[in-house]
Amino acid sequence: MKKGQTNNPFGRPPGSKNLIQAKLRKAIENHLQIKMPDILKVIAELDSKDRVKAYLELMRLVIARPLNEDEADTARVQSEMVARFFGMNKTNQDNNNND
Repeated sequence: MKKGQTNNPFGRPPGSKNLIQAKLRKAIENHLQIKMPDILKVIAELDSKDRVKAYLELMRLVIARPLNEDEADTARVQSEMVARFFGMNKTNQDNNNND
């Protein structure tokens, strides 16, 4: 048997979504929508560095992990946009990523 192969010829096709993960992600997204006003109040009280980290962590809960380089580029652009929104320059952003 080759690496990455299974004995199940009728298994999930390559590139198809993992149903359990999709359902869990949707449940988390629904919960966050209900609790978002409370979450935003708590986040608003954080300093800017921690506030950016909190927003990025929330984004990771509802945005799927990048599958290819184009999607990874999109994630980097989104992170830079959040950093700019909170007034962080590239040096501060790099320092925060190393924490």
